[in-house]
Amino acid sequence: MYIVLQQTDQYQYEVIDGQQRLVTLSIIVLAAMKAIKNLIDRGEEVDENNERYAELIKYFVGGKNLVSLRVVSKLYLNRNTSWY
Repeated sequence: MYIVLQQTDQYQYEVIDGQQRLVTLSIIVLAAMKAIKNLIDRGEEVDENNERYAELIKYFVGGKNLVSLRVVSKLYLNRNTSWY
């Protein structure tokens, strides 16, 4: 499985090929996050699962803005993105 990227800035890349693969991987990560959240809600290994949940957010969803403390997404749609 390949994803082709083109660097547009020092830390920014544009997806040339593989957008559907990234969407699929994102769905898998979101499903894992939901499963972990369900475990937390049931009281199972709450501390450990909170840590797992936070790590998934940090590595796959985005990091927190130090000023607003809101999660900043790692993936953005650009103006050329179209869905069929």
